[in-house]
Amino acid sequence: ALGSVFVPILTDTLETQGLDSARKKFSTVTLWLFFLLTLITVLFSGGSLIFSCFVEEERWKLAALTVPVVMPYCILICFIGVYTSILNTFKIFVLPALLSLMPNIFMIGMLYFFLPDLIDTPLKALRAISIAMVLSGIIELFFLLIILKQKQMLPEISKKVLLNFSAIREIWE
Repeated sequence: ALGSVFVPILTDTLETQGLDSARKKFSTVTLWLFFLLTLITVLFSGGSLIFSCFVEEERWKLAALTVPVVMPYCILICFIGVYTSILNTFKIFVLPALLSLMPNIFMIGMLYFFLPDLIDTPLKALRAISIAMVLSGIIELFFLLIILKQKQMLPEISKKVLLNFSAIREIWE
């Protein structure tokens, strides 16, 4: 959803104010999105760990113990979605689309190579699958960042970028 809101703003900024201004807005949105997603991840993971202490049924306990392992993927997939949308404004479609196959490749690899050894321990099996998902997200995000760097849109991290509230207001309006 953020990508669909932010792409028109970024496109307009690119056309009217140039690449540097668009990169600063993009950096601000990226930084605030990171803080928001990290907060959500910590709250859900912590809540899940607390919940796991009070649950007796195995399937709920397994789910609760798996959430903290897989939650970082939520951060990654949100950034992947936004970064893919940004690259689409630069008419780059093929590589981001191919990179979206990474979770499937990692999941199939995990299921084929490692899951048979872990099938007797459900928690280890779920954690292995969760780790495969997180690794796929890290690799996908890494390649998207390389492309963003080539397009001179690699997000900047600074206090000035963090305090650029006009970019955040523009998205909310």
